[in-house]
Amino acid sequence: MACVQRKTYTLVVAAVVDILDIKWETLVSEEKPKPVIPGSALRRFTAHHILREIGVSAAFAGDALLQRLKSVCQQEMDDEAARLAAAAADDG
Repeated sequence: MACVQRKTYTLVVAAVVDILDIKWETLVSEEKPKPVIPGSALRRFTAHHILREIGVSAAFAGDALLQRLKSVCQQEMDDEAARLAAAAADDG
């Protein structure tokens, strides 16, 4: 007579969580949505938009480069504001 060994397996069933037990406030995002830049998607990748998002270290850039970046970015923002104002005037 052959000896037969049987393995026993235990079935683990996860408990169903009651919908009222969920802390819904932890699922809500506290972050504010980023502002949508009107116009072409390619405009979002211009230098002044990228530098505004990531920033520039004054310690690493130095005063001369920092002043140049500020003036170029300001000029780009002024040009963009003029384009948007012209587009709004054409629509209105």
